[in-house]
Amino acid sequence: MAEQVPGVLYRWRRNLDGTSTSLYASPKMHEVFGITPAQAGSLYQFLHPDDRPRYLKSVAIARAADNPEPWHFEGRLLVPGQPLKWWRGNATLAYRDEQGAVYSAIVQDITAAKQVEETTRHSQLRQQLALDGLSDSTWEFDCQTKTMSSSSELHPLLAYSAAELPAMGANPSTFTHPDDLASMLRHWHSCLAGHTPLFSSEHRLCCRDGSYRWVLSRGLITQRDAQGQPVLVTGLNIDITDRKQAEAELLAAALRLSATIDSLHRGILLADEHQRIVQVNAAFCRIFGLAITPERLVGLTDYEAAQLAKHNFTDEEEFLRYVSESIGQRAQRFDDLVVLRDGRVLQRHFAPVWQGEKNIGHLWKFEDITERYQAEQTLKRQEEKYRNIIDNMQLGLVEMDLDYRVLYANRSYCQIVGYSEEELLHQQLHPLILRPETMPGLRAQLPDRQRGITGSYELEIVTKQGEKKWLFIGAAPFYNDEKQPVGTIGINLDITHQKQLEQSLLLGLSQALLPLL
Repeated sequence: MAEQVPGVLYRWRRNLDGTSTSLYASPKMHEVFGITPAQAGSLYQFLHPDDRPRYLKSVAIARAADNPEPWHFEGRLLVPGQPLKWWRGNATLAYRDEQGAVYSAIVQDITAAKQVEETTRHSQLRQQLALDGLSDSTWEFDCQTKTMSSSSELHPLLAYSAAELPAMGANPSTFTHPDDLASMLRHWHSCLAGHTPLFSSEHRLCCRDGSYRWVLSRGLITQRDAQGQPVLVTGLNIDITDRKQAEAELLAAALRLSATIDSLHRGILLADEHQRIVQVNAAFCRIFGLAITPERLVGLTDYEAAQLAKHNFTDEEEFLRYVSESIGQRAQRFDDLVVLRDGRVLQRHFAPVWQGEKNIGHLWKFEDITERYQAEQTLKRQEEKYRNIIDNMQLGLVEMDLDYRVLYANRSYCQIVGYSEEELLHQQLHPLILRPETMPGLRAQLPDRQRGITGSYELEIVTKQGEKKWLFIGAAPFYNDEKQPVGTIGINLDITHQKQLEQSLLLGLSQALLPLL
C-alpha cells in the first residue's frame, strides 16, 4: 500500500523529554531521495544550509504543546551522490500514547515543479529585463570558466575588441572604476548566493582610451548545475552616462543653491508639499534665537518650527494663525512687517512653489530690517517736519519725477497755482501752468537735475483761473535708495507783488526821466 502513495510515508514520535524518534520510513525514501530508512531520523544533516534555520523554526512551532495545526515545509536536500532536490513535507498529529505524541507525514519530491516554476520565473525576469532595457548590449558570464561573452554592441560602447572582452569577467577590477568595485561585487555575490533574484548595479566601466562610461548592468542566473550552483548568468548593459551627468549637474546646482541659501543674512525656510522642512539656513535660527542647528529642523513641519519661534512675538497666537493661513491659502504674501517682543522689526515673505498646476512646497523669508526701518521712520519724521516748516512759511512745495509728473504738492503750492492736489497728482505740471513758448527753456534744465545739480530761477506762470503770477523757484534733485536721481523737488515763493512793485518803480522812474531826455 505504501508503494502506491505518491510520496514517502514517514512517522515519528515526539518523546515526553522533547527528543524525537523515527518510527517508520517507506522504501521510497531511498528510491526518491537516496536516503535509507535508517538515515531518515537524521534528515536534518541533508538539508541545504540556507534552509536549516527556517526548518528548525517550523519544527519548533509544530512541537509546541497543544498545537493542532498541520505542519508544512518546503526545502532543498543535498545528499551525497545525488543532484539537489526540492522536497515538501506535510505532517499531522496522529495520536498520543504514554511515550509522547506520534506524527504521520508524507514527503514528496517537488523538484520538477520547482524547475518549471524557476523556468517560468526566469522567463518573466528575461521579459522584465528586455522591457527595462532596450539595452545597449547583452552579455553572458560563465561562472565555471570565469569568462564573459558579449553582443557586438558592447564593442563600440567601450571600444574593446571581441578578443579583449573575456578578460572583463576574469578580472573585473581591471575594468570597473575603483570607487564602484565594492558595491558592484556586493550585488554580484548577493545574486549568485540566491539572496536576490536579479543582479542589478550602476557602475562605471573603463573604456579602451582610459575614460569611463556609466552602465546599468542587470542579470539573472539562467543555468545551474546538479547541485544547484550557478553556471551561467545572462544580462544586459544600458549606457546611462548622459543620465548620470545630468544627475551630477543637478546635484551641483542643488549644492550651489544650498550654499547660497546658507550664506544669506535673511532667514530662509523651504518646505515640501507635505509641509516638511527640506532646507533652512543658520540665519533663520539666529533671527529667532533657536538653540538648535538648521540640520535638526529638517524633517519637522514649518508649523512645528513656528511653535519653536513663537516666543519672539508679542501675540504668539496671531503669529501661528498667520503661518496656518499662509500655508492654507497658498497665496503670496509680500513684505509683511511685524514688530517682535524685543522691538526688532521683521519683514516676512511667503511664496508657494508650483510645478505647473501642482503645489510642490513653499518658501518663507524673514529679514531683520530694524536699522533700515528706524532710519526710514526718522527720515519720514524729518520730511514731515520740514514740510510743516515750509507750509508755515507759506512756501509751495512740489515733487516731480524726471518727466515732471507731480508726485506730491503741499497746500500752499495748490493755492498758488489754483489746482487741487487731486488735479495735479500724476499730471505733467508744466503744460498746466506755463505758456507754450516758455516750456522749452524750462525743460533745458532737466539735464542739471539728472546730474544732481541744484538751481534757482524766476518763472512766470498762469494759474488755473488764468491769473499771471511770478514765482521764485529753488530746484534740487531727489534720489532713490541707490543714490540715483529720480526726480525734482521745487520750493516756490510767490513774488508777484514784488514784481508788480518793481514794474511800478521802473515805470515811475522812466516817467520821471522822460522830461530830461
